[in-house]
Amino acid sequence: MAGTKKNLQRRWQTPEGQEKAEKVMGLLPKGRIDSIRDFVGEYEGKIDLRGLKVISYPTRSFDVPLETGMWRVAARGYEMRDMVLEELAFDYAEFHDMLISSCTFKDVSFEGVRIQNVRNFANRFERCSFANSVFRESSLGAGYGGDVTEYHDCDFSGTKMKGCSATFPLFEKCRFERVYLDDVDFKGSRFVECSFSGFLQGVTFQGIYVPQIPTDWHPPKALRNPMKDIDFSKSRANGLRFATDINLRDVALPTPQGHLFIWHPRKTYSCAIEAAKVKRPLRTREGQMMLINYLRMILENELRGPEALLEIADRELRTMGWDDLDRKTFIEIIEKCSAIAASDATLKP
Repeated sequence: MAGTKKNLQRRWQTPEGQEKAEKVMGLLPKGRIDSIRDFVGEYEGKIDLRGLKVISYPTRSFDVPLETGMWRVAARGYEMRDMVLEELAFDYAEFHDMLISSCTFKDVSFEGVRIQNVRNFANRFERCSFANSVFRESSLGAGYGGDVTEYHDCDFSGTKMKGCSATFPLFEKCRFERVYLDDVDFKGSRFVECSFSGFLQGVTFQGIYVPQIPTDWHPPKALRNPMKDIDFSKSRANGLRFATDINLRDVALPTPQGHLFIWHPRKTYSCAIEAAKVKRPLRTREGQMMLINYLRMILENELRGPEALLEIADRELRTMGWDDLDRKTFIEIIEKCSAIAASDATLKP
């Protein structure tokens, strides 16, 4: 059964489909994969769970062990825990309000799935496809008891992510082609031999991430992000940040078409404010004050930590109300101050 997305989802809504879905939801946590195969069949050699909507259970609480005692956590949804799942097709399925922990997924297809408010702890994904999927307000992976989520040779092509975070996962030989990433903080994620293309907006990569409140949910020590052989050259970006002692020597950065790359922005913007005060580079007093206030606003509101690189889109500058000459002057100031800030930097590739 090939089927469209709607047909694949509707088949679980018939009386017979609802009965099958309940059986699947009961057998899946028990790892009884062969029993599921018997009554749902296969699609292209994988157990056919395409279009399945994971049922959310009522809100409940569970205890999380911490060094300081037990922490009561409210969790809403379905749980998948301590399972090994191989060769399943979850295409166009929906996962909402659930916890996935300590599971291994091998050759599982999640193409076109919708993932919302899903907590992801200490899982392993091998040769899985998330192509054309949608992630909303979800965790891409966190640690639990020292273990971390890992993605090996996984495909995220065409994926859309918004409001997601990832505490300490490893992404190795993964493809993020034609993606749309919006407000994604990769925090302590580690990347090895990965490629990106598409649009990245408000996306942060860090060299090392130390949680403000360390718990047993995180590894015992912070893990350094190697950023080894990472290719952004075919991506477009707005508000892309590389922060916290990150190594960019093996990184192909996006082509700066209509963008301005700024090394060590805190130093750069502080330098630019002083330059604007002294030289009055813009043609009017109002333009000068607008420039100074704009730089101060970025320093106070945007740059909260020690960042290595920041980029802004040229269209963002156009919203300032400056004409072409003033905008050109602004860019010249930033480029000059950025070069000064980077001259003694150890993070420049």
